Amino acid sequence: MKRVFTLLLLLSAAVVSYGQATNRAAAFAGTATSTASFGNVQELNGVSQFTFEAWVYIDQWNENSYVFSKIGSTTNRIDLQLGTAANKRLYFHVANNANMYAAADNSPITVGKWHHIAMAYDGSQSAYNKIQVFLDGAPLKLWYSGGNGMLPATTPTTTTAPFELGKNFAGKIDEVRLWNFKLNAADLELRNTLNPQHALFPNLIAYWKLDQAARLVDEKATYPGVLNSATLVTVLDNPVFKYRLVSSYIRSNFYETGRIGEAAVLNNNDIIYLAANVYANGDLFFEYPENHGVLQNASHLSSFSGRNGVLDFVGGGASMNTGKDLLNKANGGVSTFTFATWVYVDQWVPGSYLFRKQESALKTIDLQLGEASTSTLVLHLANGADNYVSVPSSGLAPGQWHHVAVTYNGNGAAFQQVKVYVNGVSKALTFKNADGLLPRTGPFIRSDFELGVNFDGKLDETSLNLLSLSANEVVNLKNNPLVVNSWNMSKTNAYWKYDEATQPGKDSRTWVEVLDKLKTTFQDKTGATLRLGVTGGDWRIFMKTDAARRNFASKVNAVLQAKGLDGIDFDFEWAETTQEWADYSATMLAMNDVLPAASMFTVSLHPVYYKISAAAIAAADYISIQSYGPRPNRFPYDQFVADINSMVAYGYPRHKLVMGLPFYGASIDNTLNTAAYFDFVKAVPTLNPASDTITVTLGGTTRTYAYNGQNTIIKKAQHVRTQDLAGLMYWDLATDVEYGNQLSLLRALNTVVNANVATKADQLQSPQAPMVSAQTIEFAPLPEKQLDDPGFEAGATASSGLPVTYTSSNPEVASILEGKIQVIGPGTTVITALQEGNLFYSAAEPVTQTLVVVPDTTPPTAPTNLSATATDFTAALIWSPSTDRMGVIGYQVFQGERLLELVQETGFVVTDLQAAQKYRFTVIAIDKAGNASLPATLEVTTPDTQAPTAPAALTGVRTTKHRINLTWQPASDNVAVLGYQVYLNNVMLNVNLIAQTSYETERPIGNDIYEFVVKAVDAAQNLSAPSNSYREMNGNREETPATISASLLSVASDEKAVRVAPNPASGHTRVTVTCKDEGALSIVLLNSTRTVIKSIKSYKKGTFEKDLSLEGLPAGMYYVRATVGTFSQTVKLYIQ
Repeated sequence: MKRVFTLLLLLSAAVVSYGQATNRAAAFAGTATSTASFGNVQELNGVSQFTFEAWVYIDQWNENSYVFSKIGSTTNRIDLQLGTAANKRLYFHVANNANMYAAADNSPITVGKWHHIAMAYDGSQSAYNKIQVFLDGAPLKLWYSGGNGMLPATTPTTTTAPFELGKNFAGKIDEVRLWNFKLNAADLELRNTLNPQHALFPNLIAYWKLDQAARLVDEKATYPGVLNSATLVTVLDNPVFKYRLVSSYIRSNFYETGRIGEAAVLNNNDIIYLAANVYANGDLFFEYPENHGVLQNASHLSSFSGRNGVLDFVGGGASMNTGKDLLNKANGGVSTFTFATWVYVDQWVPGSYLFRKQESALKTIDLQLGEASTSTLVLHLANGADNYVSVPSSGLAPGQWHHVAVTYNGNGAAFQQVKVYVNGVSKALTFKNADGLLPRTGPFIRSDFELGVNFDGKLDETSLNLLSLSANEVVNLKNNPLVVNSWNMSKTNAYWKYDEATQPGKDSRTWVEVLDKLKTTFQDKTGATLRLGVTGGDWRIFMKTDAARRNFASKVNAVLQAKGLDGIDFDFEWAETTQEWADYSATMLAMNDVLPAASMFTVSLHPVYYKISAAAIAAADYISIQSYGPRPNRFPYDQFVADINSMVAYGYPRHKLVMGLPFYGASIDNTLNTAAYFDFVKAVPTLNPASDTITVTLGGTTRTYAYNGQNTIIKKAQHVRTQDLAGLMYWDLATDVEYGNQLSLLRALNTVVNANVATKADQLQSPQAPMVSAQTIEFAPLPEKQLDDPGFEAGATASSGLPVTYTSSNPEVASILEGKIQVIGPGTTVITALQEGNLFYSAAEPVTQTLVVVPDTTPPTAPTNLSATATDFTAALIWSPSTDRMGVIGYQVFQGERLLELVQETGFVVTDLQAAQKYRFTVIAIDKAGNASLPATLEVTTPDTQAPTAPAALTGVRTTKHRINLTWQPASDNVAVLGYQVYLNNVMLNVNLIAQTSYETERPIGNDIYEFVVKAVDAAQNLSAPSNSYREMNGNREETPATISASLLSVASDEKAVRVAPNPASGHTRVTVTCKDEGALSIVLLNSTRTVIKSIKSYKKGTFEKDLSLEGLPAGMYYVRATVGTFSQTVKLYIQ
């Protein structure tokens, strides 16, 4: 996903389709002239069976409009017509010399929703069975015009009436199929398109997908159509019928050996050519690089001594440089290779080379001419230490053609790693080292591979192969030009024929050769992407540094642009650590930074290895998940479902998720042995499509493999469709059987998700060349427009009735959007009316008119209904929107004369206000031209809802007899405290608020207890919480400090038996015992650990009271226990 698209995809679920086919539908305007016409479909004339089916979307129910029609007269017609809207009546006419039809009332078809409808007719059937109509796959209940269930035995024989779609119909029609027989419910395919391999495809009369904007293509190439005052529109809102990705990989070797047929390729809409690896610095490595030679002191000869097309080297300074990517891999040297060539020595130059790849004498692979007298050849293969073999008496004589070949297998035994052939005969070798061993691999060097360095002679038919070929294969290279007809020959990664005089150093075995063949396959097709796949190499290393990542991204993009590829796929297996996933994600972002918008970017991950970042997910267009292997436990359907759920839970969007299918099997013994589905079918040609395991002998070994048969492939594809995922990928094209084989897995997949690759419209030939007529355009002068005027119809018409399009010479003044002229800015522009013609009309002569646009000076309307909801410190303003022809861009909000904000919404919250204050607010609308509306003004007074703080330190002082003076600390308030209220035993004493912080009142008489509290009141009549309570008795008083919690004042359950007051106390307290028991009395004071601090012994008769000194005791919780007779009770005492 290129950066330009990232924000769009975050805001919308719409998916960029790139080269894949876009599902389109024909959109009709609801007029008699808005139609799609296909001429006279003769297979509908005078026949006893046919079926019409299509997807239909009704924008507006136009009574007596037609989904399709072929009408000669009222009594000779076939059509599907919308009837009365009130009861959703549908008519299905089959009239042959009498107006006869079936109809359905109260059909479950809905305006504003896609529905699939099929009208299936068989005139040979009995009454009530001649026609069936299916809506979304379910049959409709029909009634008949004659009341007897009858329709004609055949359609009318009218031969002139055209077949049309959409007459008077307001809506869209998609995926139209005409069949030559009556379909039943089981035949209906609602969710997928059809390809030519579909079992019923031969029964189609015509098939219009309506996807190609150029023309209405009939997939049967019989009845192309033309749109009249209608358009083709993209369909994104049909939840049932969707196009999805069908993606697979191609490897050069399999493609070239014939394992991949064209039919298979064309039934994918995304082909990934897995051709590149990556070096540690981010450079790309191709196993089949472009090794076109650059000549120095060498030239092409059209023929020489019996051979045609040879390269002539002239000795000193001669060479052909073929680049740096031969005889190494992306992350190391090669362990096998074969070099072969025809050689003609003009003059033996000791020290010259037939080929050389050399960094130094200690890191080199080369074949060098040694002593002339013995015609010695020397093969250096040094990987850190000098090492070589020599061929004394090679028999390579000047003045003759000889075939020379070298094979190398680093894993071979001593004296067996290298063979040198001259004229197909293996020559005796002399090894530098007595142990007869060469390095296990060649050096990993990125030096140039050169041919004919300082060589004086000719070369012909030179090749380099990645394998160590057999003696027979070497002889075959000697006797025949190279033919890629086997796996071993497909590993030839360079081949210079020297046949082309203009490019004698051309390499005929590059990855681009395969790419060009694939391009040829798709050259007349539409609806597919062809992309580069990058895998392996030193990917973990290059991903670690930003410089290598950006180098890699730059090199990839350069290849895509140079070779005309549609995008890139990463297949790096696998990142494991958190850091590796961070590096992988950073690489994706670097790739995203440089890819153009048209390039498609995917990565291939695994259900176990998938933890790229959210930013990386956003950067990719699709993420494919290899929901298979390497072990067999990943193959079952249930695991596939679980993998999807896991990926969605991780955060992969469904519209980006492409699930992988295995077209191969893994041995159930978990030894990681795999085999292609191709091999299973080859061994068992009658393989059961329902089977998912097979025991088979391959390569002499019998194993049982887990795989996916056709039924499981179909089931998985159906689940992808049900889950509304982006599509499917599989590994790979070469492991399936031929597409024509009934057991093909791709063929099974396509029955659920078709690729929709189609022949380009301009490549299809109409069976009948239509008559082409001339047409003209009428275009009246355009009135002057104001800058804020809305888009308008230009009003041009074509004499053909075809729609007219427009262009504007100055897009800064006006542009064209959906056929309307949109005013952009002041000035002058020329509007040109065009009609490009179709199959039946030639292009019209363009007509122009001048459009003048003047500035906008009209202000918006004033905002209305301005109101506010206020709190102590805020005011939430809301208002009804203003209107303006050009559009309101926002509203200025003022507090007094101060501008607070320009907002786009019709509301604003003003903050930092003060309670109980009056404010004036003003709102003014502003349009795109800067015009300001009249103001809307509102005065707002903020409330005061914050209560004062509670008065503190309430206490009392006795004054005169039975009087007490209460005093307290003042309360505070966010505005102001207005006064105080004094409460006695919860009854307010004062009538008027008390302004001061004192109040005199009576004190209790006898045994009465008075409890006083004070509350503060502010100007808004908010009442504070009560102060601490002050208790007064006759001769006693209690104060309960506000700092002491209520839980600390709890006493024993019988409160009247033992009391201590004051409590909490400081210095002393008084103990009162009022129980009924009398006699010897013990009062004990204990600390929190129940240790006795002091005790009092006395005698109780009646109520007992005694002062208890607390002097010298630390603050804390204590216990007072009184015991008399059988009575004993303990209360808590708190010392301050």
